[in-house]
Amino acid sequence: MSRTEQISAFVFRPSPENEASAEYLALRRSAARGGFWQGVTGGLEQYDSAGQIDGIGGTGSRPAAGAVREIHEELGLRPTHVYDTGYNFSFTDPKDGTLTEHVLAAQVDSTAEPTLSDEHDAAFWVSGQDMRELVGAKWPENVVGFDEADAIVRESFGEQATSTFGPNNWALVIEKPDAIELGIEKEIAHGLKERGLKIMLGARGVALNSDTVDKIWIPPKDKDPWYWSTVEYMSRRPVNVHLVHGEDASDKVMEMKMGLRKKYDKNYRDDESAPVERRVESVIHGSDRMEELARQALLFFDWSEVNGAIHDVRAK
Repeated sequence: MSRTEQISAFVFRPSPENEASAEYLALRRSAARGGFWQGVTGGLEQYDSAGQIDGIGGTGSRPAAGAVREIHEELGLRPTHVYDTGYNFSFTDPKDGTLTEHVLAAQVDSTAEPTLSDEHDAAFWVSGQDMRELVGAKWPENVVGFDEADAIVRESFGEQATSTFGPNNWALVIEKPDAIELGIEKEIAHGLKERGLKIMLGARGVALNSDTVDKIWIPPKDKDPWYWSTVEYMSRRPVNVHLVHGEDASDKVMEMKMGLRKKYDKNYRDDESAPVERRVESVIHGSDRMEELARQALLFFDWSEVNGAIHDVRAK
């Protein structure tokens, strides 16, 4: 039976470190289902009714009932409060035709952890700012719905969560082929430590190819000389990859990268007279956006490994 209505519920919890702030659960759809980031979505069923949310705070509505059911089915979680934003929008689905999607926010306990179904292959607790970037990466129109939900959440949780998985505290670092050829791995490790950054996960001798490079940096529609030179460069020899943690991680990695570029003459990125194949060399890579961090971390490390590193940090 085709459906005509569905829900989009943004699950959030009080931050364990600061309950005046909230963090959102970002879910990555499995590759077979699109591989993009979202909240909880699902179709409204005929039997969903407002009476089903008795004992749960918030708005009693049919979409709220559908959100409670979907959150339990997909994540094994039971909300303590559900807020129906009253905002909805319509779109066309190839299978079901025109659908109306209702946007909600659903609060769970501060200690809640999801159990993923086959619909999703990764989940991170992130700040509102980072959640906004993730849900808009594939479908920019989803940002409007998230803003409606976040406005309600911020009425009770006004502070910005900063201890979650995100570029303020985490960065994915790649020691590129020229760094390996220069033999500066120890210098890079010292530079990270000197800046208060700790390597939480590492993989050495990772061989890259064009497919991997495309997943690290989404390729342009028209593959120009910069693209082909980057593929050749990154495939030249195996690289080392690190997931690092520390205050202002992304900014500190980028600052270190600029220093290394100035120090070693093998980098000609800023010399417009140099050939493109030399200008792509840049010693190290550091993720500087939430979508990039999440995508690249999961390219090199299993979700369970990344999530374990996050839990190790938060337990201290």
